[in-house]
Amino acid sequence: MKQLGRVLTAMVTPFKDNGKVDYGMAEKLALALLDAGSDGLVVAATTGEAPTLSWEEELELFRTVKAAIAGRGSLIAYTGSNSTSEAVEATRDAEKIGVDACLSVVPYYNKPSQEGIYQHFRTIAEATGLPVIMYNIPGRVVVNMTPETIIRLSQIPTIIGVKEANGDLEHTARVISGARDGFLVWSGNDNDTFPIMCLGGYGVIGAVTPGRPCARANAAWSTPLGMLTTASATPGNADLISPASPAPTESSRMPAVWCSCSGSGWQPG
Repeated sequence: MKQLGRVLTAMVTPFKDNGKVDYGMAEKLALALLDAGSDGLVVAATTGEAPTLSWEEELELFRTVKAAIAGRGSLIAYTGSNSTSEAVEATRDAEKIGVDACLSVVPYYNKPSQEGIYQHFRTIAEATGLPVIMYNIPGRVVVNMTPETIIRLSQIPTIIGVKEANGDLEHTARVISGARDGFLVWSGNDNDTFPIMCLGGYGVIGAVTPGRPCARANAAWSTPLGMLTTASATPGNADLISPASPAPTESSRMPAVWCSCSGSGWQPG
């Protein structure tokens, strides 16, 4: 399996003034994020306006970004849905395009039981050869995927990790200590990244990783020990604290007017 990286950026989806997806700008943005230090990109997730995109638009974004980055970094496709069959279909479609992994969220609105959550992710994992990253974000889904459920799911070989946005460090510590060897935990809240790394987490799937802090984080987090020994001496770590991670999603589409890629000197125009 390709190494996905510790510092992954949840990429925004650029729109034109008429509300159509700006695929040309998406190409430029993807390259700028890699130039700024991201190991890989998560495309068409919450920060990428998934609730406002059609599946056809999402698949075209996967194709566009894959062609643009040409293997320079990892490409993780968001294929989550509260419908298990829809999530399976989207994941299979993304696999055909050649993405490196998929990100799939706990079913939202349905308020599933823990057994229902287990069966949802088990079904997705068994339907595809793609590495699966689960996404636990109870603040938006309403239901929390418990450590026991995550640990149980970690025994499925193609479920490689979890994006953890629970906000409860005791919960995260139980996952890290109880999951199978090699199971990866990415922080899903930018402001939880440092403590999760201290607990033994792997990295971050962040909304504010682009720009100068990203390059510093990438160097500092090349190993957990390196992160711990250099973070206190690294200026600007407070820049990684974000009040909104993932970024809020508007119900209507608006063109991207600014992007925090200041480290690369790039802004959409």
